[in-house]
Parts: sequence; structure tokens; C-alpha cells
Amino acid sequence: MKSSLLLLGSTVLLSAVGSASIVCPGTMATPSTYDVYLSTVNNAGGCTIGPKLFSNFAFSNVNSGGAVPVPATSVGVQPVSVPEEGFVFTLPLSAGINQAADVTLSYNASAPRGLFFSDATLTQTGGFTGTGNATIKDTLCLNGLILGGCVGGTSLTLQTFNNSLGSQPIQHVVFATPVSSVDVSKDILAASNGQGTATISVASNTLSQPNVPEPVSLLLMGSGLLAVGVIGRRKRSGGRY
Repeated sequence: MKSSLLLLGSTVLLSAVGSASIVCPGTMATPSTYDVYLSTVNNAGGCTIGPKLFSNFAFSNVNSGGAVPVPATSVGVQPVSVPEEGFVFTLPLSAGINQAADVTLSYNASAPRGLFFSDATLTQTGGFTGTGNATIKDTLCLNGLILGGCVGGTSLTLQTFNNSLGSQPIQHVVFATPVSSVDVSKDILAASNGQGTATISVASNTLSQPNVPEPVSLLLMGSGLLAVGVIGRRKRSGGRY
């Protein structure tokens, strides 16, 4: 009985690890908006998706030729956790003839001790007419900070596009080695390039980890095996448990 209680206590204690931060707001049915991340989430020091922490959210938009600005209140945010962790952003970004609409989102993703990020995936949903160009460029700084460049880390770039030259709605990159921190700067651009139109309605970025057992899972497994061993020895010796 004592062994069973010990195992149960360990499970409860481990399940509480990482519960100090708020959970990233928003669901598929009711997405949050990016202004909530700029205020509530930043004020809380970040938010969690599973065991990963997402923090330091920033936002800017630049428009030309009369393109309608897209404020942070119009950017929907849906956290995703399976099979990778990250966000799906929805936004009404559009550019008419001789217009350009540009939105930049940035944030940091960090993994707790013993966990890592091994790769990243960028996706977009957009359209164009004529010479319109819908492009998303993700600049990733691995184990560093984006401060006018990737300071102290390794820089990688992912890019998706939809224009008269072709379409690449998804791009995936595997890191040379797993990392514990990724700074993400997402540049979302719809431009007419003279004659044409462009729109972007969905932009996402997700990160995944190496396919290895998590430390918490290993610890729970080890605790369970230890408890079974103790009970077995006591049974063989005729002791009580």
C-alpha cells in the first residue's frame, strides 16, 4: 500500500510541473486574437502549449498604396499541440493593384530541461491574380535572439509563396541538431507587383521535438517498475505491503 501511495504521489507531483504559466489562449472553435497575446500573455511572462513556453510576442504592420491595415485585433490565434506545437494565425490580408500589405509577428519558443525542438514547419493559405504575390517568410534563430540579426545562435529561413511563378504552400526544415530555444519572426506579405491582387488568410508555424520518450514519462515508468519490484520482493519474502 505504501508503495502504491508513493507512486501516486510522484505522479501528482510530476503532473503539476510547468503549471505556473498560463495556457496559450484560443481553440479551433473559438480562436483568440493577437492583441490578447500582446497584453495578457506578455504580462503573464508567456503561455504554454504542452510543456513548451511561448513568450515575447510582438507585432507590426506596414501598408502602401491604400491597402487596408490589419490590426492585431483582426489576427486570430489558434494554438496547436498535436502532432507539433505552435500556432495557426488567421488574418484578412489583401492587396489590390499597386498595393502592398505586410504584417510581422514574432515570438520565442523554449523547451524545458530535457526537451528540445528538432524541426519546423511553415504553411500558408493565399491566392493571387495577375502579378500578385502572396508570400510568408519565417526567420528562425536557433538557441539565440533575433536582435537585428540572430545573436548567439544559428539562423534559418523558411518561405512559402503563391504567385504567377508557382505555388509552395508548405515548407519544412530539420535542424542540424535539436535546440532548446527558437526565436520566430514571421513576415506575411501580400503585394500586387504592379498589376494584380494577392490575399493571405492563414499562416502557421509549428515546431516538433525528437521522437524520444520524454523525461517525465521515463521517470514515471521507472517509478512504476521500482514499485512493482518492491512489492514482488516483499511477496517472495512473506512480508506485508
